[in-house]
Amino acid sequence: MVTRTSRLLKYNLVHDMLSKYANTGSGFEVRKSEGVEKIIIHNIHDDIFGTFKPTLEDLRGITFYTDSPEKTEIWIEKNKINSNEIQINNEDQTGKRSIAIKWYAPDTIDYTQLSQ
Repeated sequence: MVTRTSRLLKYNLVHDMLSKYANTGSGFEVRKSEGVEKIIIHNIHDDIFGTFKPTLEDLRGITFYTDSPEKTEIWIEKNKINSNEIQINNEDQTGKRSIAIKWYAPDTIDYTQLSQ
C-alpha cells in the first residue's frame, strides 16, 4: 500500500491509542445486545495535543478482531458507521476474523495530465 505520510502517522496514532485504552469509556468499549456486538469508539488520546473525538476519516484502516463480523457494528459515540464504510475480513495469520473501517478510496488521478 502506498499512502501519504500524514495518513500513516494519523493511523498509527489512532491505532496505538485505541489499543492503549481498549475496553474503556475513554477509548472504546464493546457492548453485546440482542446478538449484536457494538464497538463504540469514544475518544483518541494524543499525548501531545490532547484528547479528541475521532471522525470517520481519523479511523480509516482501523480493524477489530471479532468472532462474528457479520453481527458486529462500529459506532463513533452515538453514530453508527454506515455499512458501506465497513469491510469484513477473513481469517488472518492469527486464525481470527475481523471487521475494519475501509481505507481511503484510491486516488487514480493522472496528475501529469492536469493543466498548470
